[in-house]
Amino acid sequence: MPAYVDERIHSIADLATPSLSHDVPRPIRGLSLDATITTASATAIDVYGLNALGFRLEPGDFATWEASLEDAVAAKKPMILPLWTPYHLNVVYKLRVLADPRNVLGPRNRVILGARSDVIGLIADADVAALQATGLSLEIVSELDRRVHIDRQSPDEVAANWVA
Repeated sequence: MPAYVDERIHSIADLATPSLSHDVPRPIRGLSLDATITTASATAIDVYGLNALGFRLEPGDFATWEASLEDAVAAKKPMILPLWTPYHLNVVYKLRVLADPRNVLGPRNRVILGARSDVIGLIADADVAALQATGLSLEIVSELDRRVHIDRQSPDEVAANWVA
């Protein structure tokens, strides 16, 4: 949800309060039906009883999904968009994640650095320790993603600048 929308809406459950959600459009633009975020969002609408207030998920393609966010932000209109982290749109549009008190959408994503076991053996212990201590967070990954997708920097350039 864009940060400019009523801050009293801080959880999915708050959308079930008509005095808070009366300006929020009822169709919620989703991605294709085979996307986990879409099926989980449809489940959340049911579990939180939002369908009784007219909320419904409208699956669609990526371009329409992204355009719905761009249009709403340009007009400063409220909207709900099923989204994940890390992802550059969170940074670009200053989106706020709604809490999920019933944990319908599952736990928050987390960042884990990984490497094949045969590669780890080729890296010096000090370098492995440095990688493990990077403190990479969802917010950092979202920002790095923004640099690639919005600033059009190469992934190698973004990574090199980040570790510098």
